[in-house]
Amino acid sequence: MPSLLRKTAPGKWREDDTWMRLGDLPADAFNDLRTDRNALSVWWIEDDKSNLEDVLTALAATGNCASAMKYRLLDPSIMTGLGIEISLAPGDSPFARANGWHRDLTKLTCESLFAIARVLAKCEVHTVSAGGVRMHVTNAINAKLLDIHRMHPALLQSLRLPLTADVKPDEDALQTITRAWPTVGEELRREILDCLGL
Repeated sequence: MPSLLRKTAPGKWREDDTWMRLGDLPADAFNDLRTDRNALSVWWIEDDKSNLEDVLTALAATGNCASAMKYRLLDPSIMTGLGIEISLAPGDSPFARANGWHRDLTKLTCESLFAIARVLAKCEVHTVSAGGVRMHVTNAINAKLLDIHRMHPALLQSLRLPLTADVKPDEDALQTITRAWPTVGEELRREILDCLGL
């Protein structure tokens, strides 16, 4: 059975807060479901998952660092059963071959977005490690499948890849990290170092 992939941020979906009732969704989950023109971005995954690696590579290449990535797989029939339209919408990632697998859930209302959140909350969380993200992106670059000029300079830096003449280091981001370093907690420091590949 085919599925719809949605990348998610695990911290937004925590259900371990003692003040929440059983079955409640944390409000932060809606920060993970940002819509544009009442549409939510998802990716179509074939029933044999033959295109899963391409889609994960496209998502990894769109980020600004090679950190671990989490995603959930939705049943398309559940979406259509809720009256939610699945529309063709070519992706905008640096991986042209994968962009045809992109879809939008369209004509969404607050009620339908809440229904999507309910379904996502029950889906299994899949994880690609930071090493796996680096492998996906590096292999695709080596195979000349990615347009590196459309990739974030910080991602290229974290992969220890040489920058081309028109792809400059993200000096502003590095200066911000340097200034903030003494004030951030240990957990955030580990995340930053992971992003930088250190």
